[in-house]
Amino acid sequence: MTFDEGYGSKPEFLRQLDARNQMFIGEVPCSFCAWTKLPKTTLKAGKIGRKRTKPRLVKGERATIEVQNMLKHSPKLRDQSWTKYYIKESDTGPVIWEIKECPIFIRSERLGVPMEKPFRLIVARNGE
Repeated sequence: MTFDEGYGSKPEFLRQLDARNQMFIGEVPCSFCAWTKLPKTTLKAGKIGRKRTKPRLVKGERATIEVQNMLKHSPKLRDQSWTKYYIKESDTGPVIWEIKECPIFIRSERLGVPMEKPFRLIVARNGE
């Protein structure tokens, strides 16, 4: 299955596809937020108060980062070499893309914490 960033902007849609073992590749908007490293979560409450029923990020864990900033700020992508892929032959010659990829952890819309299963982010640019 393939889809555009309209569908790719919805983490719950991506989670449901994954839960159905549906193979897919889709666009996400450059403002899509995720983690490149799984942050720690907890159910612990503060010193006083009721026990939490929903997990939250552990104090000091980093917030999500927009995909458009991952190339610049995430070592997993920034320090990775571009890999060239031949896509197809066109009227003007070969179409070659350069890509980088890394696992990302997307935020659950229901809980606001990361889903534990990683997805793969592929960043592509025209290699000509």
